[in-house]
Amino acid sequence: MQTIIGLDFGSHSLKATLTRSTFRSFELLGFFEQPYAKGAEATPFDDDLSPVREALERLFSEHDLPRDALFACAVPAAKVSTKVLFLPFKDRKKIVQALPFELENFIPFELSEIVYDFQVIETTETGVKLLVCLLKRDLLLRLLELLGSFGIDPKFVTVDVFALANLTSLNLAEHQGTYAVVDLGHSTTKMCVLNGDTLQLGRSVAVGGRKLTRLLRDKLDLSPEDALAIKHERGEIATEEVQGDDRRIIIEVLRPGVEAMCTEISKLLRTYEGGEGKKIEELYLCGGTYMLRGLPQFLSQHLGIKCYPLKYLEGDFNKISRVHGKGSVLAQSLGIALSTESSRRRNQINFRKGEFNYKKDLGEIKPMILKYAVMAVVLLLLGFINLYSKYTILASNDEKITTEVVAVFRDTLPAASVNAKNLTKTTAVLKSKITENKARIEALQIGSLTALDLLREISAHVPNDVTVDVKELDIDLNRITMKGETNSISSVDAIVASLKTFEAFSKVDKGEIKDGFKPGWKRFILTITVNRES
Repeated sequence: MQTIIGLDFGSHSLKATLTRSTFRSFELLGFFEQPYAKGAEATPFDDDLSPVREALERLFSEHDLPRDALFACAVPAAKVSTKVLFLPFKDRKKIVQALPFELENFIPFELSEIVYDFQVIETTETGVKLLVCLLKRDLLLRLLELLGSFGIDPKFVTVDVFALANLTSLNLAEHQGTYAVVDLGHSTTKMCVLNGDTLQLGRSVAVGGRKLTRLLRDKLDLSPEDALAIKHERGEIATEEVQGDDRRIIIEVLRPGVEAMCTEISKLLRTYEGGEGKKIEELYLCGGTYMLRGLPQFLSQHLGIKCYPLKYLEGDFNKISRVHGKGSVLAQSLGIALSTESSRRRNQINFRKGEFNYKKDLGEIKPMILKYAVMAVVLLLLGFINLYSKYTILASNDEKITTEVVAVFRDTLPAASVNAKNLTKTTAVLKSKITENKARIEALQIGSLTALDLLREISAHVPNDVTVDVKELDIDLNRITMKGETNSISSVDAIVASLKTFEAFSKVDKGEIKDGFKPGWKRFILTITVNRES
């Protein structure tokens, strides 16, 4: 779990969004704002940094924000130069190697004086189109030194206008086509163009709600405080006639300022549409000046584009029940905080590269590395124990099986030698004997008749009045050889005649008859052909 703080150095106040990120979730926990002292306007790049320092001190002392959180911040788009380049290859290593040489053709100072980062905004068959952002090295150093004096080392330093793109991941994740997010701020109007979820362009112009406040102050002869209160409480713009003199007066006073914003937004739209040939279909509005009543309708009518509020606070991730009217102004700081969320990051620009590379990465992840290292060792140990247990069980089973096989071998083939250590050879000998015996059994069975059946039939077909002494009976595949002695030649003929009556005996051949070993007896040989199909 990681606590994240997004810092937005606005023109008249410092804003901070507190979020929490886990492996699967993201939560918005808090929003805090500290105006600069005495209504001053300030940035971290001014010669006098006291307003910003005082705001940072109050921010941490009044709200007890954790200094060990992961921080992200942004520099104003006005301090950044951007360039769109096309390179005829897609390999990131080649892009990193070639980019410095490409940039030398466009910048009026040495590369050593700047820091830069890039983002791929389009990939084609022939190469990639890059959005390259360049920042003066001394400006980044100045920002890091200021934050470092408070013990803060931001992991992300991006561009404020591009951080707005991250907000679209909260409620426009499935949006297709080309659209823009417009932040109507106090002193600037920022517009970020996206195609689907891919950042395309960002611009900032120096016109915002401050101009409207000054119009009310000058035209109605009000103090700055009263003019600001009227703008917040009664400010509006209309596209048609309204009732009430006071309303009409305020609308007419504010109209030049709102029309100036329309003009600047229109220029930004034409800049993108003219360069890319793609029409921006919708505008999503946020920022404090967006709260001016009737402004979305006025912009839609004058720009010819549908304008909607950017509903970036709707969702289960928002754990802030009430933001005390600040929901319209936390967009920038929330977008900056989302730069740390890889799953929600639409803006990839981060100036913490090279010599300014984030140094706390290793220190911050050491506890996590140790945690997962211990878990890995435990898992390996458990795996080894499990493997050893299985091996022991298998070895025991193998020994039992070997003993049983050897016992069967010795019982079956007592005369054969057995090698208890070579179970494969022992098993092969058994299989060989089994095959040999199967062949013998098959040889003793003719058709559906077994050797026992044939012996029974021979005995049955010997006439009862004939005395015979069978000396040898050989039963083969389809032939039976019978050798014996009987008391006369006529007895031999009687045996032959009787055997021929059995249908399975297709032929009975009588061999040479000789005198027997007993006086008056005759030795004979009969060859019986067996019909296997019978």
